[in-house]
Amino acid sequence: MRSRTTDGGSASATQSPKSPSLLVSQLITLYRTPLIYLLLAKLRRRGQGAACMKMTAR
Repeated sequence: MRSRTTDGGSASATQSPKSPSLLVSQLITLYRTPLIYLLLAKLRRRGQGAACMKMTAR
């Protein structure tokens, strides 16, 4: 009779935890994305303000 393994042969026992570099990369992406959208919104507002000034100058 064969003896069974204690982990039950599950695939999760063979998977390694996430590498630290992947975790750092995910955190950087998480915090950088909103900053990009805020910067784009600011640039759009600045562009619209300049367009309004040109219209009123005529």
